Amino acid sequence: MGKKGNSRHMKSLNAPRFFSIHRKENKYVTKPRAGRHTLERAIPLALLLEKTAAAKSMDEAKRMLSVRSVKVNGKVVKDSKYAVGLNDIVEITSEGKYYKIDINSQGHVTPVPMDKPESTNLYKVLGKYKVKGGKLMLRLHDGSVVAGKADISVSDSVLIDNSRNIMSHLKMDAGAKCRVIEGAHVGTHGAIKELVKGGMNRASSVIIEATDGSTFQTPVRNIMVTK
Repeated sequence: MGKKGNSRHMKSLNAPRFFSIHRKENKYVTKPRAGRHTLERAIPLALLLEKTAAAKSMDEAKRMLSVRSVKVNGKVVKDSKYAVGLNDIVEITSEGKYYKIDINSQGHVTPVPMDKPESTNLYKVLGKYKVKGGKLMLRLHDGSVVAGKADISVSDSVLIDNSRNIMSHLKMDAGAKCRVIEGAHVGTHGAIKELVKGGMNRASSVIIEATDGSTFQTPVRNIMVTK
């Protein structure tokens, strides 16, 4: 009988670099559930809890989730495979701790402790389309969708509050601050020095001036405009 659907399992040797795991400790690793973020930049919530030392094992992480003691972006999550990725806010309510999901210069997931969550969160716009009635919708880097405005373009960033309202729009343009979220320069912060046009009169890459003074070119898909 033929195989149907995607695999529910993942070998540790094939796990994305973002996981930052020891690949030879276990044959298999939990695979994040599809729907949020991309596989290359997502980690299952239970595995993240182990990384923050909130749980000492996968079983303990699952118990924490079952008693509703973990929130992601303000919502209780009980699914151990729930995909968590860049800029998500994870709250461990039983300990009163908050973590913002970041990425380091090796492309590894980095939970950054926070005193309290911010009132807005930053998202990269990956797509836009219209629904019935002409309402414009934006598809964001975490897989979610939010109502948008005509002046917001693909590859721009938006700041969204807890009620899913767009509070600010950060345009991908020369002079804008940015960070590299993928590729050889992952984790680098800097500013866009120049847009390099590709096909259809759209920028396909950008020249970045990093905070250390170095300059490099990278595809638009590798960067996120920041505030």
